[in-house]
Formats: sequence, C-alpha cells, structure tokens
Amino acid sequence: MTQVVDWQALLSSCPNLQRLDVSKMAYLTRRDLAKVLDAASQYCLKMKAVVLPLPMRWSKRTPKNYRNDIDDVALIKHLSAALERWFVRGPCGGLRQLVIPHIPALSNQFLTAVTRFCPNVEILDGWKLTYVNDGWGAALCDEEWRVSLDIWEKFCNQCSHLREFNWAVVPFTDAFFEPFGATQKCRLTDISFDFTGAFLRRKRATSASSVLATTIGFMTRAEQLIRAWSLQAAAAADLASEAEISTLDNASRPYSSAGLCALVRGLPFLRSFKVFLHPRYRIDLDVFDDDFLWQLSKASPYLGQFSFSEAGKYAGPQALECVSGQGLLSLASMTHLSDISIAALTRTSGDGVYPFIQRMPSIIHQRNVKIGVMQDFDKIILPLLELVAHEPAGTFTNKAFALMLVNVGHLRDFTQKLWHPQVWEDKLRNIRHKLESNHPTVRFQLTLEQEKPSPGTINAAESGDNFSIAKFSVFTANWKYQDVTEGTFYRGDITSSTPFEWIVKC
Repeated sequence: MTQVVDWQALLSSCPNLQRLDVSKMAYLTRRDLAKVLDAASQYCLKMKAVVLPLPMRWSKRTPKNYRNDIDDVALIKHLSAALERWFVRGPCGGLRQLVIPHIPALSNQFLTAVTRFCPNVEILDGWKLTYVNDGWGAALCDEEWRVSLDIWEKFCNQCSHLREFNWAVVPFTDAFFEPFGATQKCRLTDISFDFTGAFLRRKRATSASSVLATTIGFMTRAEQLIRAWSLQAAAAADLASEAEISTLDNASRPYSSAGLCALVRGLPFLRSFKVFLHPRYRIDLDVFDDDFLWQLSKASPYLGQFSFSEAGKYAGPQALECVSGQGLLSLASMTHLSDISIAALTRTSGDGVYPFIQRMPSIIHQRNVKIGVMQDFDKIILPLLELVAHEPAGTFTNKAFALMLVNVGHLRDFTQKLWHPQVWEDKLRNIRHKLESNHPTVRFQLTLEQEKPSPGTINAAESGDNFSIAKFSVFTANWKYQDVTEGTFYRGDITSSTPFEWIVKC
C-alpha cells in the first residue's frame, strides 16, 4: 500500500530543522519535491542545507535518455520562491548547501535564483549524484550548466564562499575562467577539471548557428517549451528566439594559459588541483605550461595536491610538452605540496625532477611524486643518481619521500628500446658504493619488463632475453604508502624496500 507523506504536517513540527536531505527518496516526483520545498521554506526558516534526489526517470544505465519536462519548470519556480523565503525571512541569510541535479535546460533560472538568494552558498554539488570515474575510462557526469555569460559573471561575483568546484559542469574557456578568478574565493580548497564527453562534444560547434543546431538537435519538444520561464509563455513557444540563442555559450571559445592563470589568481587557499583528461575528446595540453605552473605556485601557496591524470585506456602520443624544468621547479618549491602526480611529460631530465627531492620542505611529513615520461626515459636515471650521490652524507636521513618515474612511452608502445639487465648492472656499479656509504636510508629501484615472445619462439629468452625499462623509483626507508583511496601511489607501485636492490624483473 502506497503511503503519502503529509509534508506540511511533518515539517511544521520541525521549526529548528537545518538540513533536509531527501536524496535517497527516489520515488519523489518533481511535483512532490515542489511540495517539500514549499513546506520547508514556510516552517523551517533556519534551514542551511537542502539535498534533492535525481529525477525518477533518470537512469544510470541510460542517462542521456532523460529529458527535462514541464514539471522541472514548476520545480525551479518553487525552488526560487523557497530560496527567497529562506533569504528574506530566515536568520541564516540563505542556504549554505544546495544539491539539485540535472537541470541543464534551466541553468540560467537556477543560477539566477542562487545568485540572488544564496550569496553565502558554500556547496553546489548536484553533479556528484551522476558522477562516475573508475580511472580507466572517461569520467562520466550527466550534469551540465547551460548558462549565459552575464549570469555566470554575476554568480561568480556574488557567490564567493564556494568550498569546491568541478569544471565538468561549465565550458573550459577563458570567458568562464576569468570571471571565476576575478573575485577572491578564500574558502575554495578543491577544484577539479574532469573532461566529460558532454561538454567536449559541444566544443565541435564553431559558430553560434552550429551551437543552435546542436542544441535544438538534442532537445525534445518539452525542452523547447522549458526554455520559457513560465508555463504560459512555454505553451506559445515553438523555437528558441534569436535573442535567447545569442546568450548561449559558444563552446568553441578559446582557452589559454593566460585564462587559467586568471582563474587561479582568485584561489589563494586552494589545497587540491586535479585534472582528469578524456581518452578521446582531447584538449590542447600546451595551456598547462610553465607560466601557469609558476602562477599556480604564487597564487595558491597552500596547495597540497597536484594531480594531472589520464584515463588508463588512453594510448595516444599526447603529453605535456610545454612543461620544462622551470615549471617542475615551481611545483617542487611549493612549501605545502606533498602529493604530485603528472600523467605524462614529453620529456624531462634528472635536473628537472631532482628538485622534488632536494627542495622537499620540512613542514610536510612526506612527499609523494609520480611522473610519466614519454621520451628518453633511460637518459634520466644516471644523472638523477649522480645528483643524489653528490649530496652531503646524511642529507636524507630524516626525510620521507618517494619519486617514481614511469616510462609512459613503453606503456603506450611508443618506445621499443630494449636492454639486457647486465648492461644496467654495469652502469650502476660505479655509483653504488658512494650511495651506500653516504645515504644508507635511501632506496632505489629499477623495474625491467621482459620483452614479449617473438612469433615462433617459446619464451622471450629465445629472442634474446631483453627487457624494457618500466619505471624507476627513488625513496627513503621511512616512506610509507598513503592510507587514502585517492593517493598518488597504488599498492605495489614500489615493491621492495631492500637497500640497493637495483634491478627488479617482471
């Protein structure tokens, strides 16, 4: 038997309620939620957080099948009225957290209401309810803010208390970067750039007319009606007007290093900066260059985590080409930066990566660094060891760090250089004695991966017993794996802590 909740009666008895979370009540329709908002804003004026569920017809298996309908228009109208009551009549000056997922066709109305009636909002994370990232494929997020620039600018200027933000919901363009960084957001500690197929497919549009064609092509009749603010206006609307089309974001707007620099200037207390690239829809990685890394180090001195990740399935040649030793030095010199992960540099050197060890600040407990390299991987190892060996004895005694270099060129099958293990044993023998005597707490590990058997042979040994360099690690005896789910290293990345066990074959 279906039981109907009397929200008026229920919420009228909770005048001190500060958080309303109905995200697990999946059976609630948009009309039901409108009733919930009406009752809560009437009786619970101390409200600080409202968390609403996904639409009933939204499915994780087929997220793109859902289209906004007339009920979504009504919900946004009731939401706007509720936000106004909490702002005007409540003692808190508006909500601090608001979670309402999947309203792309009503983004302008939604952000307008938030800007006017939630100036102190800290969390707008409706995107999390549809976000999936397994690290192997593309990040999925069925949330998109189709917002005009003028409304975006007002939102960025007014709502400066945000604590976190994921750029997956808005376009990756300078036109959106600059307003966000123009107002200091001193409470924002986490920012992510997850590139999902939803936005990057829109990027193919190169003019306002193509943006219109793309938008209308994906719109149902109901969505076209939703573009009007009221139900009466929607009934008479056949197509979006030219004036309204002009306010749509043009996804082909350029992005640049200067735009990203303008963005981070407004984030003085940023603690986490993450990028997760799409395996198919690629951006120009040159925007993440030395100038940007320098600006990030100066604008966000409290940064603790820098992650630039690829989907595991990506096997293409693209890597960070405009990051030199100077850019790496900017990162290495940051006094609070303990976790650094860079998926792939085109090339680097021992001098380029050594500052992550040499300049490890004393105020952090441990530093974890993982860097992928596409080209000339073998030319990094000996120069790096020489730099470590020439440090005064005892330099690393009280330090805890791990620096892992990954041969991404080999993993993506772009590097075919093969070695016999004896060659590297001979190369390392000359430097081993000095390292053992000066730095007994330091560990080094070179991982060699056996060549795949050639056609017609039983095993690789018959083809010459050759190996490829897979990775090289430098770490200290008191370094430990992180007890966090999103750490820089996976268990098994570094498999041995035996002093000077140089060669590990697999």
